[in-house]
Amino acid sequence: MRYLVDESNLDTEISLNLYRLIIRWVADHSDRFVLSLQSGIYSDPEDERRLRSLGEVMSEPEPETTLEDQSLFSCIVNIFEPIQNFVDITVNREAFEIIKVRGIPSNAVVEELTRQGAPQKAISGDLSPAEDIEFFIDQLCIYGLYDYGRTQVLDLTDSELEEFRRILVAADIDPKVIIEVPKVADISE
Repeated sequence: MRYLVDESNLDTEISLNLYRLIIRWVADHSDRFVLSLQSGIYSDPEDERRLRSLGEVMSEPEPETTLEDQSLFSCIVNIFEPIQNFVDITVNREAFEIIKVRGIPSNAVVEELTRQGAPQKAISGDLSPAEDIEFFIDQLCIYGLYDYGRTQVLDLTDSELEEFRRILVAADIDPKVIIEVPKVADISE
């Protein structure tokens, strides 16, 4: 069964504690992980180096920019050019290479993923130093964290859910933060 981690009513400290608990738990219950990193986004290059050292590094080829993409980008920039003296507009022309790091969960992986939050240049969430994290048992992704922690999904059996809820209670975190993913209605109805 799939579950979402609902942090909407949690303060930052509890959200971080919850994230750390989840990472420790899934690392103990999985056989491999995949991290997605944006190369060059880290203020300290050592942060990226440590994350890369957690497993085998695989580069994702950058999507090719089409003439249509370039034209659209130029149009957008031109739209804002007349008002650039009145408004502070920054156009990010940097392209970051997406790096995949694949490996086997260990204490070093847990330590590195819970050492600090998202890099300052991250666009969305703030929990994770990696843009995306997935932990697997065989082919089943039991945990997915996306957009630096904005979205977290667990795939748990009933007994795993109960075990994890007990861990949350022991950590003084309301187990109701783990909610069942709503079922999509049958389209044919």
